[in-house]
Amino acid sequence: MLNETRKNRHFHYSKHENGTCFIDRSVPISLHGGKLLFTDIVRCYPDVEHQTGLATRKVFVIIPGNPGLVDFYWTMCQRIFDAYGGKCWVLCIGHAGHSHQSSLNDDLISYEDQIECKEALLRRELPWIAEADVSVTLSGHSVGSRICLELMKRMAHVEFHSFYGLCPTVIDIADSANGRALTPKLTSITFRRFAAIAVQILQFILGFLPKAMQVLIARTIMQRNGETADDYFVEIALRLVSPHLVRNSLDMADGEIRRIRDAGQFKDVIEKYGSRITFLLSPIDKWCDEPTVAKMRIEFPQANFLYLSSSLPHAFVLQHRHLEEVTDAKLCHHSTLEI
Repeated sequence: MLNETRKNRHFHYSKHENGTCFIDRSVPISLHGGKLLFTDIVRCYPDVEHQTGLATRKVFVIIPGNPGLVDFYWTMCQRIFDAYGGKCWVLCIGHAGHSHQSSLNDDLISYEDQIECKEALLRRELPWIAEADVSVTLSGHSVGSRICLELMKRMAHVEFHSFYGLCPTVIDIADSANGRALTPKLTSITFRRFAAIAVQILQFILGFLPKAMQVLIARTIMQRNGETADDYFVEIALRLVSPHLVRNSLDMADGEIRRIRDAGQFKDVIEKYGSRITFLLSPIDKWCDEPTVAKMRIEFPQANFLYLSSSLPHAFVLQHRHLEEVTDAKLCHHSTLEI
């Protein structure tokens, strides 16, 4: 089992009997054209002595939703790593500019930049990813699901084992229940600037308050439909109280609204992977509601559509019990696809 966990502002580490999990902060990624971005990454890798002799090198890549702090997915990464006895590679790639450590310049980072960042890192981090004895499973939460489809399209040289969309926003995000309500705000540059100013004021006020009061305020803001976040995740969310991080998150959301339409551009991916595409859904998800799912069933005719519990929120990463439910459902289904 995983143990010896310790964390601080820059480092989160856990030792497994056969490998190690840690969060690597501010990893530099160079894009085409020379643009340099920084992102946080969860890496769970087997020890060198356990990497040899594996008939299949299993790789699990996780792309977060928005905002994309990898800390929210730490539990998921460890649970997957533990399920395979530490003899697999688990990589969760955060969104550039979505944490204090990865926000090292003032440039806004677009939705397209985020996609290119993930592709560039995978090509650099796992140069052997396309080899015959490698089994790669992609998982994306919310907009991370759409980014996974982009990766499958752009990295056609890789034979992906399977893809899991977790509370996915893969098509027509603006037409969902939440999309219709929030599109006017998210696509308004005035609103995004006002939100950044409001967060700057909140950041200033919080600086004068004791930590307990900061946590109470953050928990109140994070509550959705009666759901409360675990204390561990509330403390992580406090790191989002930064005007630059909010500007990056909202600018990415604007790009999502404008670009996530139908799945026509992924026709080849959909035909190739068919039933190896699985969507894990929530009945109460207003970003991926019933009308959206109905359209997804047409766009992805061979995909699997699995509904989880009726209490699962779109932001399931805010509670350990929901994280465990989603991760276990994915692992259970994945075991039926083992080749």
